[in-house]
Amino acid sequence: MNCKLFLCLYIIIYFYTWIYFIIIHTMDIPTYVLLTTGSEWRWSNNSTQTNWYPNATLIRQTKVYNWDNVISTLRHMLLT
Repeated sequence: MNCKLFLCLYIIIYFYTWIYFIIIHTMDIPTYVLLTTGSEWRWSNNSTQTNWYPNATLIRQTKVYNWDNVISTLRHMLLT
Protein backbone atom coordinates (compact mmCIF):
# COMPACT_ATOMS: atom_id res chain seq x y z
CA MET A 1 0.00 0.00 0.00
CA ASN A 2 2.72 2.52 0.93
CA CYS A 3 4.64 1.91 -2.30
CA LYS A 4 1.62 2.78 -4.44
CA LEU A 5 1.16 6.00 -2.50
CA PHE A 6 4.81 6.97 -2.99
CA LEU A 7 4.51 6.53 -6.76
CA CYS A 8 2.08 9.48 -6.82
CA LEU A 9 4.54 11.86 -5.17
CA TYR A 10 6.92 14.30 -6.84
CA ILE A 11 9.18 14.70 -3.82
CA ILE A 12 9.40 13.28 -0.32
CA ILE A 13 10.55 15.02 2.86
CA TYR A 14 11.26 12.88 5.88
CA PHE A 15 13.21 12.40 9.06
CA TYR A 16 15.37 9.34 8.70
CA THR A 17 13.58 6.08 9.44
CA TRP A 18 14.58 2.76 7.93
CA ILE A 19 11.31 1.90 6.18
CA TYR A 20 11.15 5.13 4.21
CA PHE A 21 14.75 4.99 3.15
CA ILE A 22 14.29 1.49 1.72
CA ILE A 23 11.12 2.37 -0.19
CA ILE A 24 12.30 5.75 -1.45
CA HIS A 25 15.73 4.53 -2.49
CA THR A 26 14.27 1.81 -4.68
CA MET A 27 11.69 4.14 -6.27
CA ASP A 28 14.08 6.92 -7.35
CA ILE A 29 11.91 9.75 -6.02
CA PRO A 30 13.69 13.04 -5.21
CA THR A 31 13.95 13.07 -1.43
CA TYR A 32 14.96 15.55 1.26
CA VAL A 33 16.34 13.87 4.37
CA LEU A 34 16.28 15.94 7.57
CA LEU A 35 19.15 14.91 9.85
CA THR A 36 20.32 15.62 13.38
CA THR A 37 23.85 16.84 14.13
CA GLY A 38 24.89 13.35 15.21
CA SER A 39 23.54 11.39 12.25
CA GLU A 40 24.82 7.99 11.13
CA TRP A 41 27.98 7.43 9.08
CA ARG A 42 26.04 6.64 5.90
CA TRP A 43 24.90 10.26 5.68
CA SER A 44 28.52 11.54 5.46
CA ASN A 45 29.77 14.41 7.56
CA ASN A 46 29.19 17.75 5.89
CA SER A 47 27.89 17.02 2.41
CA THR A 48 24.35 17.55 1.16
CA GLN A 49 24.67 14.43 -1.02
CA THR A 50 25.54 10.81 -0.35
CA ASN A 51 26.95 8.16 -2.65
CA TRP A 52 24.58 5.61 -1.13
CA TYR A 53 21.37 7.39 -2.12
CA PRO A 54 21.80 9.57 -5.21
CA ASN A 55 18.20 10.85 -5.19
CA ALA A 56 18.51 12.17 -1.61
CA THR A 57 19.41 15.70 -0.56
CA LEU A 58 20.66 15.86 3.02
CA ILE A 59 19.79 18.76 5.29
CA ARG A 60 21.28 18.60 8.76
CA GLN A 61 21.07 20.58 11.97
CA THR A 62 23.82 23.05 12.74
CA LYS A 63 22.90 23.10 16.44
CA VAL A 64 21.73 20.22 18.60
CA TYR A 65 17.92 20.17 19.13
CA ASN A 66 17.46 23.19 16.85
CA TRP A 67 15.56 22.56 13.62
CA ASP A 68 15.24 26.20 12.55
CA ASN A 69 18.11 26.09 10.05
CA VAL A 70 16.89 22.76 8.66
CA ILE A 71 13.38 24.05 7.98
CA SER A 72 14.73 27.33 6.60
CA THR A 73 17.09 25.50 4.25
CA LEU A 74 14.35 23.12 3.14
CA ARG A 75 11.97 26.00 2.49
CA HIS A 76 14.59 27.78 0.40
CA MET A 77 15.29 24.63 -1.65
CA LEU A 78 11.61 24.04 -2.33
CA LEU A 79 10.94 27.62 -3.40
CA THR A 80 13.88 27.92 -5.79
